[in-house]
Amino acid sequence: LPGLTRFLIVIFLYHLSFAVYPLVWAYFTTARYGWDAGLIGLSLAIFGLSGFVVPAGLIRVLIRHMGERGTAIFGLSFLAIAFAATAVVPNTALALALVPLASLGGCFGPAATAMLSQGLGANRQGMLQGVLTSTAAIATILSPLLMTTSFAWATAPERQTPFAGAPFVIALGLILIALGLFLSQSRQRAPA
Repeated sequence: LPGLTRFLIVIFLYHLSFAVYPLVWAYFTTARYGWDAGLIGLSLAIFGLSGFVVPAGLIRVLIRHMGERGTAIFGLSFLAIAFAATAVVPNTALALALVPLASLGGCFGPAATAMLSQGLGANRQGMLQGVLTSTAAIATILSPLLMTTSFAWATAPERQTPFAGAPFVIALGLILIALGLFLSQSRQRAPA
C-alpha cells in the first residue's frame, strides 16, 4: 500500500508505546507504590471498564464532534498526558485516577483506521487490515524487549535513585514522535 508509510509508523509507535501498560504495570505499581495483587487487580478492572466505554460509545460521540482526525489527535494527546503523569505521579490515589485517562488513548486506533480505510478503494480494505495487523504484531514482539528491559535497568538494585517510571517516559517519547508524524501526515489527504 504505497503512500501509507508515515501512517504505519505512527500506528507502530502507538502500539509499541501503549504496550507499556500490560507489560510493566504490575511491576511499576509494586515498585512505585507498594501495591498488592488486590490493588493491581482493581486498577486493571478500572482500565478494562474504561476501555469498554471508549469503543462502546465515546468514539462515535468524539468522531461526530471532532471528526476522525480530531479524535485521533485526542487519543494520542491523552496518551501523552497519561504517560507523562504516570511516570511521576507520587501516590496511589492519583495513579488510580490516571487509569481511565490512559484508556482514552484507545480513541486513536479506530479513528486512524477509519481515516486510512476511507482513503482506499473497497478492493484494498483486506490488504489494509492485514498491514495494520502485521504492524501491530511487530510492535507487540518488540515492545516487551524495550519496556521490560528499561524497567529492569531503571530499578536495578545498584541504582542509587531507582526510577520505576522510566518505561512510561520512553512511551511518552514514542507517542510524541507518533503525534508529530500524525499531525504532519494527516493534514494531507490519506493516500488512495
